[in-house]
Amino acid sequence: MNLTPAQTASLTAQETTEAYLFLLDVYFNGVIQYRFTSDAVDTVYATNTYEPFPFDIYLPTSREGQPSAMQLRMDNVSQRMIDEIRTSADAIRIDLFVVLGSDKSLMRQETNFSWRNLTYDALSISGSLTLEGFLNEPYPYKRLDGDFAGLH
Repeated sequence: MNLTPAQTASLTAQETTEAYLFLLDVYFNGVIQYRFTSDAVDTVYATNTYEPFPFDIYLPTSREGQPSAMQLRMDNVSQRMIDEIRTSADAIRIDLFVVLGSDKSLMRQETNFSWRNLTYDALSISGSLTLEGFLNEPYPYKRLDGDFAGLH
């Protein structure tokens, strides 16, 4: 990803006029059910429309002996969403996108999480966002297959 000097300054500044939006794709049983944005209006990104929905993302705390996990809390949830959680056979998958509000094609980061350890009541759902299998991936991530004779 290439950033202009103005974008880099905006990203590292103590205060900025640039808005960074969080977009969520929520999957139940492997099928996308919801698309939410942290913005107050509908957000169109990659031909998909994301609806405004109240949610908070809490950055991970460092605990010795445990992998870090972010927390996701959604407020004003519907009974339909609670029923889907209760009947979901698989872990709930959350795809998180971070984009610039002014130009969504310039800055984006996508990460796929599992939403686990859920607690819910009539008003909200909370749980941990974890990267599945991250620690079990081979190192190095991509291995050379011998096609590049000069790289051994």
